[in-house]
Amino acid sequence: MRLPSLCLLALPLALAACNANGRRAQGDFNAAGDNLGQSHIGSGFNDIGKGFSDGANATGDAIVHTAHQVGNAFSQ
Repeated sequence: MRLPSLCLLALPLALAACNANGRRAQGDFNAAGDNLGQSHIGSGFNDIGKGFSDGANATGDAIVHTAHQVGNAFSQ
């Protein structure tokens, strides 16, 4: 892979960590770790589910944002 291809691949992942859903996902996984560490199994697994859901939304947001940026770059 060329360097620009690697950058385009890494960009959605980086954006996922920066958007609101990414921050929520990180908070959900942190809460899951806390709950599981305190033997609150049900709450921990609930937080894990929320974390995966928010993480998927974060990735989707990042991909859409990246697609718009790439589309704008080609149109110029």
